[in-house]
Amino acid sequence: MANKEGRKKDGTFAKGWKGGPGRPKKEKCITDSLRRIAKCDLPEQLPHQWQKIVDVLEPLVGKPKTFADLLAFQYWWDALDGNDKQAREIVDRLEGRTAQPLVGDPDNPIVTTTLAELAKASEKQAEAEPGEGK
Repeated sequence: MANKEGRKKDGTFAKGWKGGPGRPKKEKCITDSLRRIAKCDLPEQLPHQWQKIVDVLEPLVGKPKTFADLLAFQYWWDALDGNDKQAREIVDRLEGRTAQPLVGDPDNPIVTTTLAELAKASEKQAEAEPGEGK
């Protein structure tokens, strides 16, 4: 039996109850706002600091049309100006992040368990404790 919030006694959601408030509505979500602005056309007259970047990169790749284009220009500008963080970001976007090795303490090795192993252990426990959990 579920309480008024749809939770069972153990705190999990009862069957048929939605788990939590979910994703915010579009007008409340910053990611959607960022995407909307990124797609907007740039104004004809750009502020001086933006125009400087455009003047250097436009002959190479063409005029930026959207705020997303201008942001990409800024990433490249910063990377070429010696900003290692921006350079690393560009490389990660183009090449993908390098795999991080999993290393553990030799005295305490990392132990993994598959879902199949967990299910099997759960079945064994249920068989060992007849009458429980029914």
